[in-house]
Amino acid sequence: RFAKEEKELFKLLFMRDRSQESVKDNPEEMDALIGLISKQVGIDIEEAKSFYLEMWAFTHGIASMIATNYLDFDEAFVSRALTDGYEGLKLRYKNGGRAE
Repeated sequence: RFAKEEKELFKLLFMRDRSQESVKDNPEEMDALIGLISKQVGIDIEEAKSFYLEMWAFTHGIASMIATNYLDFDEAFVSRALTDGYEGLKLRYKNGGRAE
């Protein structure tokens, strides 16, 4: 919804060169997210980091397509797609981790 309603702000915040930034700049926030994923999904911390990155890439891709008017997804589609992505990753990780 943010990418659709605030396109320019979304681009400013999330579609800029971040090569000089690091997740390590805010380790407490990242640790909390990774810990929550680990607990909710029932996987170890390393798997939770990979899970987070995959889900972030999927989510950011959808939001970027909306913000740049590449596609105009409705909220129902986005909700369904994100749920499917989350549930699919959860199932894969719970059944033995990442597929190589």
